[in-house]
Amino acid sequence: MAQPEFGKTRWGQKALDVTDFTETPWSMVSSAITADYLGVPQLVSYLKAHEADPTAKRAPFVTHLFQRFALPWQGFALVLVAAPLGIAFSRRGSVGGIAASIFIFFTTLFVNDLFLNLGKGAHLPGWLTVWMPHVIYGSLGLLLLYYRSQNKDVPRLRLPRRSPSPPSALPATASR
Repeated sequence: MAQPEFGKTRWGQKALDVTDFTETPWSMVSSAITADYLGVPQLVSYLKAHEADPTAKRAPFVTHLFQRFALPWQGFALVLVAAPLGIAFSRRGSVGGIAASIFIFFTTLFVNDLFLNLGKGAHLPGWLTVWMPHVIYGSLGLLLLYYRSQNKDVPRLRLPRRSPSPPSALPATASR
């Protein structure tokens, strides 16, 4: 195997000139960075430095970049849900609205994390995964607002009940 040719610097030290090396120090260091705590400038810088990387490796960074712009709009989608729950025309009281608000709060956390992880895993496009919770909750909010504006109760979800089955013929037991 041939030894590489080392030149001398002006201070007399050996140096190896590599002309076909495309990586920069930033691209080497940034390969160990996670996207969760980066701001927009860092995410953009990472995506520019790693344009040649596979889509699966870039997916968390693309998803978090879109999330930085979509997250403030989530408040608007949740206001669309919260406003109808706060309007009470009937005598039913506020317990139902409070219970629904707590339920919606926890489902919001779950749905946000679900779609964010779908984007980070490159299962869905990053722009879609961060806007889907907004679409879901905005649609739900508009539906609730429609029902409240018509002074109607929200339709209850009822699972279909099975019809009672006829009693089966039990084997006769010998009595003593």
